[in-house]
Amino acid sequence: MYISIDVGGTNTRVAGARGLEAPNFVDEPIKRRNMHEFDTDLEFMIDSALKIAQKETIQAIGIGTPGSPNDERTEIVSVKNLSSWIGKPLVSSLSESLGCPVYYENDVVAAAFGEVFYGSNEDNFDYIVWGTGVGGARAGSNSSRTDVTVESISWSEQFREWEMSMGGSELSKIYGKQPEEFDDKDWERVKNEFKHNLRAYIATKRPQAIVFGGGLAVRHKDWISEIDKESEISIATTSFEEVGGLVGGLGLIRRSITPG
Repeated sequence: MYISIDVGGTNTRVAGARGLEAPNFVDEPIKRRNMHEFDTDLEFMIDSALKIAQKETIQAIGIGTPGSPNDERTEIVSVKNLSSWIGKPLVSSLSESLGCPVYYENDVVAAAFGEVFYGSNEDNFDYIVWGTGVGGARAGSNSSRTDVTVESISWSEQFREWEMSMGGSELSKIYGKQPEEFDDKDWERVKNEFKHNLRAYIATKRPQAIVFGGGLAVRHKDWISEIDKESEISIATTSFEEVGGLVGGLGLIRRSITPG
């Protein structure tokens, strides 16, 4: 059994798969709102993994979280929404409790690995998450996926303005209401802002292709389809909808322990 953990700023989801050839989860993910207390949140992840495994041996765990991991990919060193997790032994705690290796990355990087192995037909693309926040990573591979690289793209240089103008957590501040309450006029304004930020990004980073993930991107994939028709490069939305982060966990494991 392989366990994938997708930690967001608000919720954490845990799922399991018996193989790595395809992202086939054995059941619906177990989801819970974060308590923002490391030991409590860690206990939920461990209990959920054991419940999913049902006495099967857990071979490995892949986990993505918001924020920046340390160089060793063992703990979080910087994050907005999970301050109680900073500097805590995330990887060693999971590994010791569940008796298996744990592979950890920033959530955008993890999702990009999932897209490389299980999603996009592009060999080289930028993966951009538009949800609570905005972030991105650049992915490259050969056609057989035996040589895969994913590098995080600097948030402060490329995504700060984008997130401040239309990240999910900022939209409610800008409009004075939750995105669920937006009317068509509000979303048209957001759409124009999205296009502005995307054009600026393409002009600066010159990606070969772009794949979008994240809750808001999935919700407004029709916009992205429209832009794709107008663009000189391929611009698509992930086919994994809301489970892109969990697919990313499997991608991390696959990158780490299997060829191709």
